[in-house]
Formats: sequence, structure tokens, C-alpha cells
Amino acid sequence: MVTRQSGTAPKGITPSPARKGSVSNLPPRYYADTHRHLVCVPYSRVNLLATADALGIGRHWLHGGPRAHVDIPQRALQRVLADERVQVVSQRTVLAITKGEQP
Repeated sequence: MVTRQSGTAPKGITPSPARKGSVSNLPPRYYADTHRHLVCVPYSRVNLLATADALGIGRHWLHGGPRAHVDIPQRALQRVLADERVQVVSQRTVLAITKGEQP
């Protein structure tokens, strides 16, 4: 069994240096826009993967890079947007979260 330090990324996922400490004991808050973009706060790749898992979205929908987010599959969009854990916001808000700003 492989153990991992708390807050470290799974193999193949490199957290942004500015966001390494983003993993917290508080449950992440989920934010999505109607254009199929999903992010979370605290924002980190580790939390994005956990968000996808919690909402039943495959991890392969994660788009990495400096503005990492999860694309919501079209077939799951209405279900995800209706989930009480997800706050529907504008594309601007999603972008702001990926830049490290608070919603």
C-alpha cells in the first residue's frame, strides 16, 4: 500500500506551487457555470479531482494548466447544476477562482 503525505497530489498531477497549501480539512465549495466549467474553493488540482469524484464526473475531464478546471460532460450538466452542493456562477467568477481570487 502506498501512503501519501496529506495535501500531496496523486501520481502524475503536479499542484501549482502557489496552491500547494490549498488542501484543507474544510469541505471544498463547488462552483460551476452554464458553459460546463467546474471549479472548487479551496482551489487546487487535488481538490478538483476530489470534486469530480464527489459529483460523479470522470477524472479524465480535468483540464490541467495554469487555469485548471473540470469540464462537465454534456450528459451530466443538468444533474451537476441541480446538485445542492454546486453554486452556479458566471464564467467570470470561474475564471477569477482559477486566478486565486475568492468568489
